[in-house]
Amino acid sequence: MSTRREFLKTVVGGGIALSAVKLPWLAGCSHGGTTERQPLVIPDEFAGGMLVASVLSATSSGLGTQPWTLGGRTPAPTIRVRKADMFSTQLVNNLAEPTNIHWHGVLVPADMDGHPKEPVAAGGSRMFSYQVQNRAGTYWYHPHPHQATGKQVYLGMAGFFIVNDSEEQALGLPAGAFDVPLLIQDRRLASGSPGYAFQPMDIPNGYLGDTITVNGVPNAYFEVATGLYRFRLLNGANARIFRLQFADGRPLVVIATDGGLLEAPVTTDSLWLGPGERAEILVDFSKDPIGSSLLLHSIEFGMGGPTGGGGHAGHGGSTSTVPPQGADVDIIRFDVKRAAASGGSIPTKLATLEKLDPGTASKTRTFELAMRQGVTTGLHTINNLLFDLARMDEQLAAQAIEIWEFKSLDDGNIHPMHVHGMQFQVISRSSGPLNANDMGWKDTVLVFPMETVRVVARVSSYPGMYLLHCHTLEHEDDGMMINLQVT
Repeated sequence: MSTRREFLKTVVGGGIALSAVKLPWLAGCSHGGTTERQPLVIPDEFAGGMLVASVLSATSSGLGTQPWTLGGRTPAPTIRVRKADMFSTQLVNNLAEPTNIHWHGVLVPADMDGHPKEPVAAGGSRMFSYQVQNRAGTYWYHPHPHQATGKQVYLGMAGFFIVNDSEEQALGLPAGAFDVPLLIQDRRLASGSPGYAFQPMDIPNGYLGDTITVNGVPNAYFEVATGLYRFRLLNGANARIFRLQFADGRPLVVIATDGGLLEAPVTTDSLWLGPGERAEILVDFSKDPIGSSLLLHSIEFGMGGPTGGGGHAGHGGSTSTVPPQGADVDIIRFDVKRAAASGGSIPTKLATLEKLDPGTASKTRTFELAMRQGVTTGLHTINNLLFDLARMDEQLAAQAIEIWEFKSLDDGNIHPMHVHGMQFQVISRSSGPLNANDMGWKDTVLVFPMETVRVVARVSSYPGMYLLHCHTLEHEDDGMMINLQVT
């Protein structure tokens, strides 16, 4: 890994230091460094109206700190809409710096997408209004300001955007209290670091934390009944990749990925979930005795490819308390506490899934993902380019079908590649078979070191500027992002 060694030699030998963001997101946290379990909090719901970006007081946060929020809560409230609905919200920016909102996975016009060239200034506001085109699925929203996405998401500004439709409703999937959103992130709590304490050593690996939070709760547990649950999993971490598995070895039943329901449930022993990715699983607790517990954790993995087992984990963060990328970490514990009125059953058929034909693609594009040597900023590139707000990098015809090849030239990082305003389907991996979270419609895909991933994409029907970038947020902020102009 010569590129990584060269970078570490440069930043350590040169004694370079970047100033940390002095915000007390973690300092003084009463739960810092403890393994005591905390009850899961379910986010409030939001149907539209005013959405205020602000910094909460210490007493109004469950962590006893001052997170940045959208909608006065952390995590941000869950937006729940139906396909074909009109959704409108006014973002009011009460922060001391610019922000905006990106509707991750949502098919919106370019001027609604939250491109960093359209910031909402401190003290300003912006109306977002669009018709929901997506099929039923789990999407999310978060800020996307130029070179500050990592900081603002880490400090708490992220929430679910859930779409329902009639096809999904006819399935009778778990609903209400049995339909549970789980926003998985990691925070630096054990070290007591003040806020987003970014250092140069965090650039190659992204900002990794030492404590897993779910819906903002560290070391969370959730009390369940002996019935069927639908868990909506969202990796909202800045950089940490998860390979999810149940501690008792039971399979995960996957019913949806980024772009909504699959044709039929897919059963897997473990489930990859990179930053920005979503997956929905069904878990049946009907045979679990009352008083028992089930742990969901992320198993250890190496950096060689998606089909590998354990192996050595990757590099850690800039503090000794931070587990490295690929370390075994606990996510959440489910405690079976009561009997359910009815158990529910897992359907054998889910949804009708349109499949794109790669043979109809009008163009093939290759996106090379690389690390530059001998630099401390502008480290990560796409096609040897660092992001430029004003530059148009690729021109795409609206509604065209194209093949995209994500070719990693980076021997030390897994890159979750995300496209704005459009979706794709994974065709192949050079490292081996597709994994369970490669199925169906996607907007984010993991690309492992020195791997090529081929996808077939449908270009947005809306003209304008969109983005393609790595969803390791420090890589994105560092320049691993390009503009896509749809005409």
